[in-house]
Amino acid sequence: MGIYGPLGTIGLISPPRTNETAMYEAMQVVPEGVSWCLSVLGMADHSAEEYKKALAMVETCVKELVERKASAIAFGGIPVITSQGPEYYLQLAEDMSRYAGGAVPVTTDIAAVMAALRELGMQRITIISNYQDAILRRAIGAFETAGFEVVASKGLHLSLAQQLSEGTFDQPFEMAMEAFNEHPDTDGIFFSCPQWPVVRNIDRIEQATGKPVVTQFQAISWWAMNQLGIQRPVPGFGRLLAQPEAAGKR
Repeated sequence: MGIYGPLGTIGLISPPRTNETAMYEAMQVVPEGVSWCLSVLGMADHSAEEYKKALAMVETCVKELVERKASAIAFGGIPVITSQGPEYYLQLAEDMSRYAGGAVPVTTDIAAVMAALRELGMQRITIISNYQDAILRRAIGAFETAGFEVVASKGLHLSLAQQLSEGTFDQPFEMAMEAFNEHPDTDGIFFSCPQWPVVRNIDRIEQATGKPVVTQFQAISWWAMNQLGIQRPVPGFGRLLAQPEAAGKR
């Protein structure tokens, strides 16, 4: 574990070559004493060729994170994962565990999100994203294959470069409220993609709608703390992380 992570370090495999908003967001949703270690796959944009090259780097990234004493490792990249099929995340987790030699727990962001949704009783969900249509459709297909009902979805249809640079703080809130007003019977809202400012909107949306909200980094943090037995609340970022018993119980 790293100097800033005496309780644990979450190793994150991130597809984009360049990260800005994502890393700031990640640091918000862990308690003091938990840190992140980032390993990137070098993806330049969303395309089949870029996904192929990114997946070819996973073994290297996992092994480097193990060498750097990551306490748990998560692959963050729903577009990459779902490009290989709606249940590919299961195979990817098996591959990651093998690459890690069983030394540390591993997961994918989509698996952590699904576990968080079930923890919060979210069966009928709304998905909000800045993904392009084809990517959003694949994500919806993966959740439906896993048994969730997607009652509503909204996207911004941005390229990877636009996702990194054109998001605003109010976009996630406005999209969530629009979707909620159209489908108030949803069990809750999932924000897909950590490359735009979502985590600071979690509490705001939960208070406005009365529904739970899940994001990728929030779910990865919750999963990692469960795995590492870290019972520390992270207030201000939704029901999932609000209570000390929400983490470290499994």
